[in-house]
Amino acid sequence: GCRMRAGNSSPHCAGAVRSPQKCVSVSNVCFEAEQIILHGVDGTAFDRLNGLLNRTRDPSDAFSRLHPAHRPTVLLARPGDAFEYLPLAIGVKRSLRKRRHFLSRHIIGPAPAEGFSPAPAIAFYTTWSNSFTELFSRAVVQLFELWCRDLPSRDVHLIPAMWGSNWGPDYARFWLHPFTAHAVEPMALTPDRPDVKPMWRALAMERSVARYREASAAMFAARTRPRCFLRATVCDYSNIPSPRHARPWAAMQAVVAFHAARPAASAASPRQSSSAASASPGSDGAGLLRVVLANRTGRRRLLDLEALVAECDGWRPPSPHAAVRVRCVSHNFGVGLVASLPVIADSDVMVTPHGADMVNAFALHRGSSVLEVMPVHRAGCPCQMYKELLSSEGGGPPAVLHYQLRTKNRSMAVAGEGKVGYNMDLRLPWPALRRALLQVLAVGGRADNYQYTTFAY
Repeated sequence: GCRMRAGNSSPHCAGAVRSPQKCVSVSNVCFEAEQIILHGVDGTAFDRLNGLLNRTRDPSDAFSRLHPAHRPTVLLARPGDAFEYLPLAIGVKRSLRKRRHFLSRHIIGPAPAEGFSPAPAIAFYTTWSNSFTELFSRAVVQLFELWCRDLPSRDVHLIPAMWGSNWGPDYARFWLHPFTAHAVEPMALTPDRPDVKPMWRALAMERSVARYREASAAMFAARTRPRCFLRATVCDYSNIPSPRHARPWAAMQAVVAFHAARPAASAASPRQSSSAASASPGSDGAGLLRVVLANRTGRRRLLDLEALVAECDGWRPPSPHAAVRVRCVSHNFGVGLVASLPVIADSDVMVTPHGADMVNAFALHRGSSVLEVMPVHRAGCPCQMYKELLSSEGGGPPAVLHYQLRTKNRSMAVAGEGKVGYNMDLRLPWPALRRALLQVLAVGGRADNYQYTTFAY
């Protein structure tokens, strides 16, 4: 079971989902190198942990399993014994015939002289552990529910299997520090940027493997205590949870509130009542609808964005919304979510191509809308991901109302350097966006009026 302590009193936790997660509770446990070392006498813990991790996905590959017995990942404590293991950075399926080439060595340490820490600890495994959006949709939303149900504060040690990298953005600070006051020290090191794919595919040269071993050993040596706990909860967060069992909007609001040091948006937000909600049919139709269009600089850009923004900003909706003023701006969400918060807080509608920018939609106020512009070529596209995440908030009505703009017209996709298929830039005609915005106005930000709708472009 996952039960650890009394629930959290944070206002963001109201309505916490009570459905059980894929977690195992273990006692007298240490986290050494990349392994979970069991010092306890509970004879079933080893089998229960391996049973959980056998169904867990690889940290670098959502299409492969972790294979804890093959690595190995869980060991019974025999202090002084040396063992070899396959690092989490190496894909098991890719390395079967070359396993010995990638093995690392570790010697099991003694039980801690100061005893096992009584502090709560959560260790968890996720996949695509260096992706901002994947970390949120798989791990953060589930960790948030466990934190809400069982932990009274940020006094908890979080131990992800792999998380972010030393060379990219600080994903531990952004995603995990809202829930812990302690340093986040992953079990395994993410390789240097050029080595990530060669290591996972078991194609890395010997010098890269040796460099990774040295860097991992340095990380292990620099860890702070405690690494041994009287009790820890180990969870599999490698799957995107059902919308009935997660509240991604509430999770993001908690993260945003921590970083912005201000209360998260609520159902009674003045922004909602003064904007889209007041422009709904049956009211006087007055109000301001604030629209932000994503100015992407990499893949799947919206072409002719300035012209689209100008058309949108000059639009005067027809009756019964003729009194509504529509204000449209563009914004580069690539500057980061925290830097984008002022724009997000001042928006009722977000328009963005499918991709990582969509995660910003969960920071919008309740009753806002997001228009997801889908790629023309969808091979390899996780195209239902945001639709599912936004379809419900913990089994109840959605907090942010989601629509998709779709097309089969190949002329709407424009190839560029390195941009083919799924990653091609997109042409979004103003009439298609206008139809979607009319639907937003008709719904008026009310979940009871809302139905998922697609619009052709």
